[in-house]
Amino acid sequence: MTQQKYTLDDLKARRRVIRRQVKRRQKGMKQSYNTLFSPAQPTQNAMLGFVNNADRIYAVYSGVRTAWRVITAVRTLLGLRRRRR
Repeated sequence: MTQQKYTLDDLKARRRVIRRQVKRRQKGMKQSYNTLFSPAQPTQNAMLGFVNNADRIYAVYSGVRTAWRVITAVRTLLGLRRRRR
């Protein structure tokens, strides 16, 4: 098995590609955040406004719940336990 040799130019090119990916994902995350937490647009129908608001609330709840599950799974994998007082 041979080891791959890296040159500075290869590393710089890879770094540029990764930075572009990070910026693209960061832009998408900002757009999602702004969409979720921007004030609701006024609607002619009160029920439609309620449904849109409920949809946003559920999206935030779902994100927090998913993050909690991921944190719990990572802590379990790392063997970290909650400190008891």
